[in-house]
Formats: sequence, structure tokens, C-alpha cells
Amino acid sequence: MMYIEKAANDHNGPAWIGYVEFSRTGQSAYFNGQAFSGGRGNCRNIETGDYYWITGVKKRGSNRRVFGHGKVLVSRDSLAEFLALKGWEILDETDYDLFDALPTDIAKFTEMQNAKHGG
Repeated sequence: MMYIEKAANDHNGPAWIGYVEFSRTGQSAYFNGQAFSGGRGNCRNIETGDYYWITGVKKRGSNRRVFGHGKVLVSRDSLAEFLALKGWEILDETDYDLFDALPTDIAKFTEMQNAKHGG
């Protein structure tokens, strides 16, 4: 379970908590129908080039960047683990909402990256 935030100049980019898959090397991350190069920390969306921040979920809830605002979306499939981490019985709807994560076609992105690198 990871925290994902789209980088934005106003620090209010959309943010999610959900399950992220990593490539064997750890240099690619896959989440919600998207692929990112860089693995963890500062990453780039392989298709759009947009920057994202991918990191572990903090128990104290301070994942948002210092000046960030807005609700964080929690994938339904990670809700139980997230609630357990926080020690909550129900989701705090002041700061969080639920969403259904899309499957990611990892083979599609692997093919894109191989073509880009001539292999």
C-alpha cells in the first residue's frame, strides 16, 4: 500500500492511497491504470510525463506535501489495511474518500518502454 500524489505548483494535486506494483528492478511502478518511471519518490508518468510522488503511507497521515490540501482518495481494495494502519474503524470522510482502482496493463507499458529503448 502506497501514497501517490500528482505534483502540482499549488501543492493541491490529486492524491491516492492504494496498492502499487513494482517491476522486478524497482524502477517502474504501476498503479490505477498508469505506469511510472523512477520507482519511489519523484516519478514520471510514462505516458504523460507528469511528475508524481510515490511513497509509503504514513500512520500519522502527513503524506501530503507541506502546503498540500484536498481529500486523499483511498482505493476500496486497500481500505481495510489503511484503516488498520490508522487504528480507525471507519474512514474519516473529512480528509478521505473511496475510489475503485483501475487494473494496470503492465505488459502494455513494458512494451512501450522496450520500444523506447530500442529493445
